[in-house]
Parts: sequence; C-alpha cells; structure tokens
Amino acid sequence: MKNFLSPNVNNFQPYNPKGDPNNHLGDESLIRMNANESPYPVPKAVLDKAFKSIQDTPLNFYPDTDSTELRRAIGAYLHFPMEQILVGNGSDEMIDVLIKTFVAAGDAVVSHDPTFSMYRIFTEIIGGKYYGVASSNGEDFAINIQGLIDKAKEVRAKAVFLCTPNNPTGLTISKEEVLQVLEETQGMVVIDEAYREFSDQNFLSFIGKSHPNLILLRTFSKAHGLAGVRGGYLLGSPEAVSYMQQVKPPYNLNVFTQKLLSAYLEYIQTAEGRALTRKRIREIRRERNLLYCGLKRIKECEPVPGSGNFISFRIRSPQDKTNPRTDSGVFEESLDEKLRNKGFLIKKFRYQQTPYYRISMGTPEENQRIIQELQTLFSRSK
Repeated sequence: MKNFLSPNVNNFQPYNPKGDPNNHLGDESLIRMNANESPYPVPKAVLDKAFKSIQDTPLNFYPDTDSTELRRAIGAYLHFPMEQILVGNGSDEMIDVLIKTFVAAGDAVVSHDPTFSMYRIFTEIIGGKYYGVASSNGEDFAINIQGLIDKAKEVRAKAVFLCTPNNPTGLTISKEEVLQVLEETQGMVVIDEAYREFSDQNFLSFIGKSHPNLILLRTFSKAHGLAGVRGGYLLGSPEAVSYMQQVKPPYNLNVFTQKLLSAYLEYIQTAEGRALTRKRIREIRRERNLLYCGLKRIKECEPVPGSGNFISFRIRSPQDKTNPRTDSGVFEESLDEKLRNKGFLIKKFRYQQTPYYRISMGTPEENQRIIQELQTLFSRSK
C-alpha cells in the first residue's frame, strides 16, 4: 500500500491532535487541559434556537454551499462585508483552502518556529516547501520578524503565516511588525487570530485596498467554546476571497454547523450574550495569569508569559545554571504522564530539542487543582 502513496505524503510528519496516544481522550474521568478548548458549555438559549431551526430545515437536501446565512451573520457581527468572508470546518480547512489556492508544488511558505503545525503539513501535502524561522538567539520563543522577512525574500515565499497570539507559546506580534512584513515581503500574508479574544489585538482594520494580500483567520473553537461544532472563517480582500471560494469544496459546512453558529452569533449580540461572553473571556484571562504566577512559584518550572488561553513552560534541567540545585530532571520527559496518572491531560511539545508543556485553561477549580498537583509532584522529587 505504501507504494501507492503520494511522495508528498510518504515522509511528512502528521499532526496528532490527541498528542500522546496513551492519553485516553475518551476517558471522561480525565480533565482535558491539552487542546486549548473552552471549559464552558454552549448556552442553552443557543442550542434551543439552533435545534428549532434544524427541525424546520429539510435535511434530505444539501446545505447552502455558500453558507449565506452564516456569512451574513458574521458580517453583521463584525460590521464587515459578507462577500469578503469565507467559512469552513474550523480555521484548519481555511488554511488548507488558502494554501491550495495560492501555493503550488515547489513554492515556499514561511512562518516562525514553533507555531501551529498545520501551516507546514498542508504545505508539504501539496508539495510545497515550508520554512520555520527560529528565534534570533535560538534560546527562547521570541518571534524573529526580521529573520522571517529575510527568509521570505530569500525563498520568494508565496505565503507568510503569522500566528498571534502564537500557539503554542502565547507570544504576540505587534501591529508595527505586521506592517513591516506586509511592506517588505511579496505573496500572501496570513494572520492567524485563533486566540485573538484573549489578548488586546485586532487586525481587522488592516484589511483594505492597501493590503489586498492580507488574510485573517478566525475560529469559534476557542473563546466562543464551540470546538465540537468545527466552525472557522477567513477575512480578506474581495479578489482573494473570490479565488478561494472557487477552490473551497462544495457543501463544505453542514446544516447543523451553519444553523448553530448563526444562532450563536445572534445570541452574543444580545445584552445577555454579550455579558456572558465577556465574563467568560475575562475569567479565562484572569485564570491564565494566576496559572502563570503559580508556575513561577515552582522553582523547577519556567513559564512563558503568553496571551492565549493557555500557558507553556519548560522544566529546568539539573544542569541549568540558573537553578543548579533542582532535581527536576526526573520530570523533563514525563510530566505529562505523571499528570495523566493524577487525572489531567496536558500537551507536550519540543523546541530546539527541549521538551515543553502547555496547559489549557480549565475552570477555576481545575486550574487550582493542577497547580496544587504540580506543587506536590515537585516537592516530592526533592
């Protein structure tokens, strides 16, 4: 069977959304803090309206291939032309469609490293060449904008991806830096705003005649708590969106997703919906800061001050000159396993050969429990 594979798929590294295959995501007893999901349920008012709408919809027919009702609802919510909006199954599908539209086999795509893996994966699947630009000093997560620009020029990148706040680090890219990339590179510039609501950033005003090559990616999976619905969208110039509309698969968004997201957008523009959404985002941001401070108090942990709905950190090694007395090396490669045994799922990733861990925000009670568990684990390792 392997002989039948496309050469582009034969050797590429796939994205594993479940992380460690031993994480047992189906185990309801485990607290999921590994996928940057929201800990809050969908409001009942949204579900009631969506289910009523679905009951009145003939499901024996295909859904609206253009998702007209949903695009109109997004446009009304953002005060943005619906003709410049494309929707799909999460922002993942939007990344796929964008790359298929503007990147050919042999073309280059550039981003910063580390970042969301799907930029690389979709590029490699179509036979493109992906370049991840590491931080300038190679020792931290600082996004190397000048290095990224230089690489984009060198390889004549057809697309540059900027993730801000960045996954998995939570670090942001300033408006001045985004403008620098737009002004000094050719090709499409894509800003992934999946975690925008947890920061003070908003690049919507950048879309205009002066930047026809700019695309924004957004999702309902994070701050809006609708990861199970799989809804995402992109915003861009009329010309760019029209080309991607031609590449997008027909009927890509099912009736349930279209109806539920439309109901949700209507709800969050009510006084009740606005208040609830703001409260939840405010609480997640507060809990993120509390988790960061809690990790800072554990001398074996070195957290990254991020702006997403998660915190990433590394375990100081026993040879770390900044913390020479620690015995934390025992956890460098196995902290996720030890926490899983205590009932928590967290994400493990690598950067410059160093293992890092990422914890998504849970409820305040869950966040407090995982900090207490970490404190206990490290106190016992001494």
